[in-house]
Amino acid sequence: MAVFLQINGIVLIASEVDVVNIMLAVASSQISQEQLSDWLRESSRKSNY
Repeated sequence: MAVFLQINGIVLIASEVDVVNIMLAVASSQISQEQLSDWLRESSRKSNY
């Protein structure tokens, strides 16, 4: 996911632990698509490159 975001000019600002935790939640269906979208908006920024 991070590579896809980076290719599209977005960088994750979340910690590695937070990224792992959110991916585990996705894999175990503990969060919805909307919750993941919200998390991505809060945990990423446009790249300056």
